[in-house]
Amino acid sequence: MNEGVLAKDRRSRSGGVHAPADWVVAVAAAVVTRVAVFAAAGAWARYLHYRGHHATVEAGLRGILLRPWDHRDSVWFIRIAASGYSAAQPDRSAFFPLYPLLIRVLGAPAGHRYQIAGMVLSLVAYGLAMLVLYRLTATLTDTRTAAITVVLISVFPTAVVFNAVYSESLFLLLTVTCLWLAWDRRWALAGIAGLLATLTRSSGILLLPPLLMLYAQQRGWTWRSIRLAWPRDLRLAWTAMIPLGLIAYMSYLWVRFGDPRLFSEAELTHWRRALAWPWVDLWRGLHASVAAVHGLAVHHAGFRHGLLPGGRVGLRIVPTVFPLLALGFAGFAIALGWRRLPPAFTLFALLSVLFPLLFPSQLYPLWSVPRFVMVTFPLFIAWGIALKSRPAWRWSLIGLSFVVMLWLTGAFAIGTNAV
Repeated sequence: MNEGVLAKDRRSRSGGVHAPADWVVAVAAAVVTRVAVFAAAGAWARYLHYRGHHATVEAGLRGILLRPWDHRDSVWFIRIAASGYSAAQPDRSAFFPLYPLLIRVLGAPAGHRYQIAGMVLSLVAYGLAMLVLYRLTATLTDTRTAAITVVLISVFPTAVVFNAVYSESLFLLLTVTCLWLAWDRRWALAGIAGLLATLTRSSGILLLPPLLMLYAQQRGWTWRSIRLAWPRDLRLAWTAMIPLGLIAYMSYLWVRFGDPRLFSEAELTHWRRALAWPWVDLWRGLHASVAAVHGLAVHHAGFRHGLLPGGRVGLRIVPTVFPLLALGFAGFAIALGWRRLPPAFTLFALLSVLFPLLFPSQLYPLWSVPRFVMVTFPLFIAWGIALKSRPAWRWSLIGLSFVVMLWLTGAFAIGTNAV
């Protein structure tokens, strides 16, 4: 049975792609979680300021809504949007250009309010990503699973950055759109989405192998069929657009600064990222987690106050233990989706999880792994399929994730390294 017949059968069993109840659940999850994160950021920043946790607060609605988000990668993106890349600050090149360029385009007419422009861009991209993810998941499975998938990704603990001036929202939108369009055989648009994804983050290049696999699947997995189709079949040509995004950025760096690999060198010098075997960083993460938990057990007197964002748990336990939990979440999802998702989607999930392990940072073990997991949407589709018929497990996971997300919002609001 081919994919179209399977999709049609699933839609008929689920009551159609646009089942109202499931659509309402997805929209409500997207809206409620974003509002909750904004409210939690303002509340945590003020509370922790009065508890002496060095949280900076400003009076007025603007200070409550904006000040807690002016941290870490947000600062880099805003500076690039305001003044571009600079030879005096080569570390900026580690951040790929599409996201800060869009911030500049949106923010310049609005009085150069680049932080507001970036947050609006992230929220709009997040909303569109949830729409495309819902449609794709409903096509692959059914509308109930689609709604569960949207809820799971919206309450994932590091989903706090969907509100921030971070590129995760835009990258998620472009990757899910690229694979959805390729699955739907709209290869020209898929190639454009893939090119834009590679201009957003270097890991966009990981879209190339899954698209090649989708192409082979649509040609019946036979080399003869693929060979006879070329060069009349332009699907492979559109797929080749994906690395053009990386080539275009490297060409710009070469012309502007004389070094096409400047972004990679910036990752190495500033963030200490370098190629390594994936198990090296995994072992470092395990060792750091055990040491952090042991240290907390030995010095348990301040445990109660350490539960606050910025306290001992936030500064020692979460950055070490949570990435391991995120990897466990991803590993189970890959196993769950092995036979339940198209092979190309499973391949994309596997490559996306391996990518941060192949380029670890020497500063912190498993650094940014949860954010890489968060934008790997096939993982959440697989969990949605598995949890559809298990309401107790589903609501337990959703509730726990939501609470941790609000806690991490507080850690983000005061600029810690927990996210």
